[in-house]
Amino acid sequence: MASKIASPRPYWDDPSGPLQSFKTWFTLLDGWFQIQDIDRQTPLTDKQKNHMLLLSLGSEGMKIFQSNPAMESVNDMSYEDFSKEVKEAFVIPTNPVRAHFDLFQRRQHPTETVSEFLSSLRTLAADCVFCNDCNQKMLATMLVVGCSSKDTQEKLLTEKEIDFDRFISILKAEESA
Repeated sequence: MASKIASPRPYWDDPSGPLQSFKTWFTLLDGWFQIQDIDRQTPLTDKQKNHMLLLSLGSEGMKIFQSNPAMESVNDMSYEDFSKEVKEAFVIPTNPVRAHFDLFQRRQHPTETVSEFLSSLRTLAADCVFCNDCNQKMLATMLVVGCSSKDTQEKLLTEKEIDFDRFISILKAEESA
């Protein structure tokens, strides 16, 4: 039984297009491989996964990776080792100061929904090394600071506690009003 779930789009096909998070893209691709293994009588071989990973990098991604020495061993390496080489080529270590700066500068765009804004904040906060409780409080604070509606922002500022779930409820109620 073949899976009806489409593979993730290529990592980087268009040099002028936006570049997605490699970590997120790779997680999607790896999950897709897992589904393929479940649906197949015979699981994908490491060689098949390696080549599928290469093809999934997209044309621009391939340009970057083609000079990597691992390219010569694509047929012989385990998927685990090969994917590690690919990750090392594309995952850029995060500068924590820059990560915090980017998070603190983020503001909701006028046409952006609360869900889209929250998703962006979560993505930015992932590179900030906050404890779990601190992460929720920081996201709640950034929802207030970055909110595009001054009226909603004032409503949030009247709250007595920093409560992430409460802030989300208020924002979504205001958005749908």
